[in-house]
Amino acid sequence: MIGASLPAAIRPFGVLLCCLLLLAAPGSRADADQGKDDQRTVTVRGEGMAAAAPDVAEITAGVMNQAERASAAMTTTAQQIAGLIATLQDFGIAARDIETGRLSLQPVYARQPRDQSAPPMPVAFRAESSVTLRLRQLDQAGALLDLLLASQVNRIDGIRFSIADPAPLLDAARRKAMADARHRAELYAGEAGAELGPVLAIQESEALPPRPVLRSAMMAEAASPIAPGESEVRAVISVTFALR
Repeated sequence: MIGASLPAAIRPFGVLLCCLLLLAAPGSRADADQGKDDQRTVTVRGEGMAAAAPDVAEITAGVMNQAERASAAMTTTAQQIAGLIATLQDFGIAARDIETGRLSLQPVYARQPRDQSAPPMPVAFRAESSVTLRLRQLDQAGALLDLLLASQVNRIDGIRFSIADPAPLLDAARRKAMADARHRAELYAGEAGAELGPVLAIQESEALPPRPVLRSAMMAEAASPIAPGESEVRAVISVTFALR
């Protein structure tokens, strides 16, 4: 022991010297932590786009009736909705792809003079209801719209095209985003005179399913060509690479 072999007068200085030698020794924990903090990295943003043709069309069609009595307006509207559902099923739309909306009833008031103090009284009642359907054979979209326009439907909100299973399209966009991030990182590393190391962190900041594409469905009496176009998805990621 160094402290035991030294005289008592200089023994504290020997202990201090021993501590200093330990701190300066190579491979100490302090040096390891400092080397870890000094690791060089590069963080880049990667973007990827993927597109595919929609395979589902969604249409919302409704009926509206007005009558002097509320019960008459409600009954007529309910009967027309039931007939519309039967027509859609005969066309080939599955029951799981037909969804009925709520049946609403609103009073209709006559225009009253401004100076009349009596409360307005309804002169009629307006009942409305709708059906939302999903068409999985897009080549039949024109014929279906013709069928709706020829029926008792008096309101078509529009036709929305979407993709039934967007997961493969999202994965394709993610792969492109990762390839884009690696390409950028390799470029920056080369310009800095370094080599690209392993991935240290990945953060996804955007990856949303494709938005439905809306087309106006109040067309002319005859069938018109339906062009669904393409639906696009975009993935955005942030990737941190080590540099060697």
